[in-house]
Amino acid sequence: MKMEEERNQALQKGDIATLERIYSDDLVYTNATGALLSKAEHLAELKSRGLNFRAFKHEDVQETIHGDTGFVTGISKSVVEYRGSVSTGSRRFLNVFVKKDGRLQLVAHFEANLPEPKAN
Repeated sequence: MKMEEERNQALQKGDIATLERIYSDDLVYTNATGALLSKAEHLAELKSRGLNFRAFKHEDVQETIHGDTGFVTGISKSVVEYRGSVSTGSRRFLNVFVKKDGRLQLVAHFEANLPEPKAN
């Protein structure tokens, strides 16, 4: 969970150097729009501010460890600006960390929009 929190802080601050260290070179990153991005593409969006976190909140975060692999799941209720569109809905996420060369690295990220609660 320490690595997940470090990543979350880096995303909010736009700390590319920290993300470079945390992300595996072969990162598979799928955002809520379904776009599949490489490490370089995802970091380029952060650098250009095409991806900007206006508010950051995660709930129901759980960690599962299997040997050298860790899975972090949860719900993001962050306010995210992506290429000019602002998203305020909830998204389920999955982050997969693997111990490589003696340190944990994020090898996969997936998120999907959750349906909005129905009004009564």
